[in-house]
Amino acid sequence: MLTAFRESLFPNKCLACGRFFHPENSVAPPSALNLPVSTDVFDAIMAAFLCPDCRPAFYPVESPKCTICGEMFKSRTGKDHICGECLCENIYFDHIRAAGQYDGALMTAVHALKYNQKTQLARPFGRLLFHAMNSYPEIGIPDIIVPVPLHPAKLKDRGFNQSSLILAQWPEFFRQHGHYPRDIALDGKILRRIRKTPTQTGLSRQARKENIRRAFSLVQKSPIQGKNLLLIDDVCTTGATVNECARILKSGGAACVNVLTLARAA
Repeated sequence: MLTAFRESLFPNKCLACGRFFHPENSVAPPSALNLPVSTDVFDAIMAAFLCPDCRPAFYPVESPKCTICGEMFKSRTGKDHICGECLCENIYFDHIRAAGQYDGALMTAVHALKYNQKTQLARPFGRLLFHAMNSYPEIGIPDIIVPVPLHPAKLKDRGFNQSSLILAQWPEFFRQHGHYPRDIALDGKILRRIRKTPTQTGLSRQARKENIRRAFSLVQKSPIQGKNLLLIDDVCTTGATVNECARILKSGGAACVNVLTLARAA
């Protein structure tokens, strides 16, 4: 009765399409976190936030893809291998991995969080990203987790850093899964954004690199010496932003910088 009363006053509204819907009895995500992020995993995690029509439009990252930057190849045949960009350019990150493709329901939901203040999506996004981290053995167990920072002016305008918000529940997730060390640190004060750059949207790959160059600096160096770092961002398009972050972190002594994002542009 209480549930019916609550739903009559505050009916569930899909955060992607805006349609009212009655959430189904949600199914817990698979307890085996090493399973890839699939449509079923996405459906289970997002059941209370997206309607049944929107949730199926989730597209996992699939092979063949680059073994370093994780970008999917246009040809859907063959095995994973290193892409030409990673072979020819100065790459500072060790791997980029993502929960899903930047398309469909995931793209719409990311936009809802970033641009429409739908901050209630941060918790399911955090669980989705935590599941993704566990499904990629090449990422391993980090010593320190670092969100990509926003420029102070952008942070003031938006009101939150979406990467930090997504990570807020990770200490709880680590406690729930006892095989993690207790000393994994979430540190949003290692990197800072010192230059306000124009949006990367619409820029070419080379223009993105030039736009983001020298936009970050280290706040403190000592915690990252010889450490394995996991850099967190919401979306990876060309990898220019996270590569610049990785360059700064490795210049400060980080031994390894892996990158994990919610979405990867195909």
